[in-house]
Amino acid sequence: MQTFSYKYIQRLIDDIGVYIHGMKIVDRVDEFEYSEDTGIITATVHGTYPYEVEIEMRGNDNIKSYRCECEAFKSCFGACKHIVAVLLYANQYFEEERRKMPFFYDGFLQDTKYQKNVLTDDNDFYLPISQLGINLNKKSQKVNLWIEQNIVPGTTYTPSYLEIHCKIGIEKPYKVKDFIALIEAKNSNKPLYYGKNFTFEPDTMFFSGVDKEVFEFIEKLYFKEKYEREFHNPYSHYNSREFGSVRPGRVVLVEEKMKNYLDIVKDSGIPVYIFQRIDSPCKIHDDLEMDIKIKEVDDFLVLEADYSKDIKIMPLTRDFELVLDPYKRNIYRISEDKARLLKNIHRIRLEKKTPVFKITKAEQQQFVRNFLKPYGEKLNVQMDESLKKKMAQKDLVAKVYFDAIENGISAKIEYWYEDMVINPLIRGSNREDTYYMRDFEKEERILDLLKSAGMYENDGRMVLYDEEEIAELFENKIEQLKELAEVYYSEDFKKIQIRPLKKVQVGVRLNTESELLEVDFDIDEFDDAELYKLFHSVREKKKYYRLKDGTILRIDSQELINVAKLIDDLSLDLKQFEGGVLPLPANRALFIDNYVNERKMANVTKNEGFKRLVHDITNPKDMEFPIDEGLAKILRDYQKIGYKWLKTLSSYGFGGILADDMGLGKTLQVLAFVKEERKKDRRPCLVVAPTSLVYNWKWEAEKFVPDLKVEVIHGTKAERDRLLKSCDGSDIIVTSYGSLKRDIETYRKMNFSYVFVDEAQHIKNPNTLNANSVKSLKARGYFALTGTPIENSLTELWSIFDFIMPGYLMSHNSFVQKFERPIVQNNDKEKLNTLSKFIKPFVLRRLKNDVLKELPEKVESKVIADMTSEQKKLYAAYLKQAQREVAAEIKARGIEKSKIKILALMMRLRQICCHPAMFIEDYKGGSGKMEALLEIVETSVDSGHRLLLFSQFTSMLEIIGKAFKESGKSYFYLDGSTKAQDRMDMVKRFNGGERDMFLISLKAGGTGLNLTGADVVVHYDPWWNPAVEDQATDRAYRIGQTKNVQVFKIITRGTIEEKIFEMQEKKRGLINDVIQPGETFLTRLSEEEIRDLFQI
Repeated sequence: MQTFSYKYIQRLIDDIGVYIHGMKIVDRVDEFEYSEDTGIITATVHGTYPYEVEIEMRGNDNIKSYRCECEAFKSCFGACKHIVAVLLYANQYFEEERRKMPFFYDGFLQDTKYQKNVLTDDNDFYLPISQLGINLNKKSQKVNLWIEQNIVPGTTYTPSYLEIHCKIGIEKPYKVKDFIALIEAKNSNKPLYYGKNFTFEPDTMFFSGVDKEVFEFIEKLYFKEKYEREFHNPYSHYNSREFGSVRPGRVVLVEEKMKNYLDIVKDSGIPVYIFQRIDSPCKIHDDLEMDIKIKEVDDFLVLEADYSKDIKIMPLTRDFELVLDPYKRNIYRISEDKARLLKNIHRIRLEKKTPVFKITKAEQQQFVRNFLKPYGEKLNVQMDESLKKKMAQKDLVAKVYFDAIENGISAKIEYWYEDMVINPLIRGSNREDTYYMRDFEKEERILDLLKSAGMYENDGRMVLYDEEEIAELFENKIEQLKELAEVYYSEDFKKIQIRPLKKVQVGVRLNTESELLEVDFDIDEFDDAELYKLFHSVREKKKYYRLKDGTILRIDSQELINVAKLIDDLSLDLKQFEGGVLPLPANRALFIDNYVNERKMANVTKNEGFKRLVHDITNPKDMEFPIDEGLAKILRDYQKIGYKWLKTLSSYGFGGILADDMGLGKTLQVLAFVKEERKKDRRPCLVVAPTSLVYNWKWEAEKFVPDLKVEVIHGTKAERDRLLKSCDGSDIIVTSYGSLKRDIETYRKMNFSYVFVDEAQHIKNPNTLNANSVKSLKARGYFALTGTPIENSLTELWSIFDFIMPGYLMSHNSFVQKFERPIVQNNDKEKLNTLSKFIKPFVLRRLKNDVLKELPEKVESKVIADMTSEQKKLYAAYLKQAQREVAAEIKARGIEKSKIKILALMMRLRQICCHPAMFIEDYKGGSGKMEALLEIVETSVDSGHRLLLFSQFTSMLEIIGKAFKESGKSYFYLDGSTKAQDRMDMVKRFNGGERDMFLISLKAGGTGLNLTGADVVVHYDPWWNPAVEDQATDRAYRIGQTKNVQVFKIITRGTIEEKIFEMQEKKRGLINDVIQPGETFLTRLSEEEIRDLFQI
């Protein structure tokens, strides 16, 4: 079974995020089975529920179909994460199965069964050594073979063959009626009965001498043909014993088998007869003498080739290497070269022709080269002395003349044989009245050497134009050529130089007026146009470059390669050179500096402005920026560094991504930055955030920078229009992504000091309205806040950078081609490293562990959620009714007797804050708090955190659980009905790393549980007594916890929840000290406070 590659799985899924989530749950695959008969894979994947997955294969190559029981599979196009997990698990499973095969077996000594038998000395386990093919018995009895050999001459329709019959015995011969039985008996070491006085015993009997050679030949032939037949067609009737060379009663040999057999027995004295002519045996000869003569007649040569007229031959093999004279009883074994000649002479003699051949003057050179030189001595060719002298081998003196031509070089070749000069590239240049035995091998070596240097024939000479190949010829090939020929140079050729570059200098400086970088190159006095061509050659990995004067430069120095790669990494267009200077955006400075330092490029100079820019960005903690005194006391050290980082980037006109882990105070760092910037830029700052966080910004600003005016633009169209018209003088404008999209035309007309996008993953898709809207805004600077700058693909990172610094990571198509495709598809580590160096200076990310010493052990955050429009209508109606009922109840019964009624009314209002679906059937209007929760969960899980989610309402937990299930998220659930044993089992599994979320009823799980596997706690709805919430938080924040714990309390804006939270904060100490178990927060509230809760 093949494995499923990343590319193959990618074709099955609708979103790369499905693949990533599938990777995370591979360890939850259980009950995996694969049936080779049906080609079906089945498995169970544990999530919120156990999901059954089935995958049907088409053969071993492709997936035919797949299914999963989860809701996501029913609603998505393609495979779900559970199917992906099973495919990845299958890869591991099949790899493990392959390792178990014999090819991967490390040796039987490691086998436990073997070790057990050795230790217990169980002799029944051991096998006889004979089963390994080693026979230690001494064979004492020699067995003889009586061999009968008959040549059966062929006909027009049948080939000639050699037929062998045998008898076997010690003294008396017994006919071998079945060769196959004899061979099988010997190989199985079993006796074979031949007669009363003889049984062949392989265990004690042996063959020797030629008998042994003949038997082994027949034996090997039998098994070879048997295996070949079985391999090609195991079910064919040709496996019958009556077919093949070795048959029951005889052995039949043709062609190569006959030649090989006769080579064994030719000197044995065993007679070979012609079939049905046993009056006298044949004699085997090693050769057939032939007469070959060459003589000169006029201007051509004559070749006479024949064998004795007294010999009448017929071929026993098609290649004539075995021929028979049936009249003289002679068999001739002929060499391959002579056999080819003999075959043609025999054909000519059968045609009643005389084998005398004419070689014309045009054919003589090739005749000498292709026939006489290689075969003259082997065939004992005869010629008279004058012709022999004429054809004698002459010494070759080769001469090669090199010259310079336009854009290249040429070579003229001359082969000197005494007074004869031959140009091999010009036909007819050699005299045709000679039969010189030329040194063709040496001639060809010279030509081959020049051709290997890249030279080719042109008008009677060899030419070469490529500078790489010219340089290679100069540095290597000419010295090799001198070993074969005399080499001569023209004066122009001598002027050609091959040298290294004299100078490679690069200067980079920051122009403070234009705020651009300027890069200049000083390379051997190259002009701008020549520089472009030079670096193009380096990019193509050429080693040489030819100047206009013919000089060839070596361009494979590391200095030049480093500069060329820097140009390529920066995607610079060298055609934009002006006066030797190339302008660049200043934000490239950090990458350039890192690149130069990493490669220790001493040939690069930097001006002070460039150095100062690099130092400032890379060491923001060393920068001196004023900061508000009040904030200076609040900000932690790492937050002050974040503030300085924002200030430094903005001072150079750069944007950035503040990617601190959740709970590290990104909002506070931004507020400190905005407060200071307002002193010099009175334009408002715009913050774009998810709907659930817009009021958090207002709340945080009112808490930490109360002197700044913050306007939240949210609500209906009419409300937003009114707020936008009245926001003049605002320091910070906060709006949601949805509101920005709807009001984008108004925002485009505005000028902002800075634009911040919170939870920037909302603009990760560059084709969405979210992304296009924020990218169309006008501002001095742009920053992004996110804990997860990349969730599924590198395009998400590009989209955020396209907002903070448009063009920094090129166009999207260029980015995909240069970075995303090589990294994702080819796992290109070098490209990944380069991209990392580009983005690193403009992304500030600190994890909680990085600043552990500065952080409190528990970080609490208030998340303010706004209600949906339908939710607001419901709340307003119920509040109005509750106000009337509370007022009437207090008036009629007094405050003390009214508290049960008041509690019920408060409970209903709180349920609306959580989700109206808790008591309204078929409610479809949504919940703002639910939306806020889902964003917290998504961000936390994607950042690698694990959560505890508390609510006092089990019905609310059911709604949340349903939403998680629909989105494919797995979780544990615990309420008052959960059995004690099940509680402990779930706690153990969660702390062991299984699943990322635990939904817990506040009353059932607020105490007595150790859940240190989580590091994020979410309180969905506020409890009257904050001490109860603290106890629930302590399920994660307790002894054994190794991480900081982030606590979120979600409060619905403008509701009774907000009032309860404010009262809790005011009276936290009093509540902790005074309220006893069994009491409620409500029992301690005064009538005035209750009236305030209901806004009466």
